[in-house]
Amino acid sequence: MNFTWRYTHLDSIPSTNLWLQEEYARGTDIRNLVVTTAYQTAGKGIGHNNWYSEHGKNLLLSLAIDTRIDAAEQFMINMSISLALTDVLKHYLSNHSALYIKWPNDIWYEYKKLSGLLITHIISGNRLDMSIIGIGINVNQTVFPSGLPNPGSIKSASDKHHSLQNIQQHLLQHIETRIVQLHDTEFLHHLKAEYISQLLYFNEFKNYLIRDQAVYAKIVGVNAFGQLEVLDRSGKKYECNFKEIIFPIERQG
Repeated sequence: MNFTWRYTHLDSIPSTNLWLQEEYARGTDIRNLVVTTAYQTAGKGIGHNNWYSEHGKNLLLSLAIDTRIDAAEQFMINMSISLALTDVLKHYLSNHSALYIKWPNDIWYEYKKLSGLLITHIISGNRLDMSIIGIGINVNQTVFPSGLPNPGSIKSASDKHHSLQNIQQHLLQHIETRIVQLHDTEFLHHLKAEYISQLLYFNEFKNYLIRDQAVYAKIVGVNAFGQLEVLDRSGKKYECNFKEIIFPIERQG
């Protein structure tokens, strides 16, 4: 695959993902284009969530890449990018066993949210033609608004200031590796197993709220549609879409 990245940096925009979508709508060739910004005025997370970031302190970017897989397998893109994020964070965080993927789109370290992603697919027929991948990594910010649930950053976890450019370079390298793996049919099973093994609370019984019902259950996997599979003690399986399950939040210290 061709990963000849092109770069655009904007000091302030509403959203890097929306910027790429608007450029695509104008007919701009956005393949392999990486757009970064120091500040997003309307940074988006999944659903109606927002992404808050202080000016210049965190890595905020979106990139557009050829994916060219069946549209029915689009959650594999989410898996690949989530693993790329854990790959890069391992360079900067010492306790790798405390690094988790919180389904469907967050990366947690020691029960604090360090990173999130938002993916928009461009579909041609029954295949993905291109994916626009938005990523936010809390890097050097240490003070967050009181209303945000369990935010954290690389600096708060490592007690060191870090170069956004270095982290971006490592991130793109790991994304390249993971997307190549995605197109290796012999590797797909391993990629999915690796993703599932890194899920927050995987195979641990916890108290969840599933469709407004309290359920004591454990996460056992993710199905082909990206739904989280949860099993209670009686053997009943729940397949949950986003917002259908609320995780318990545990804090250290």
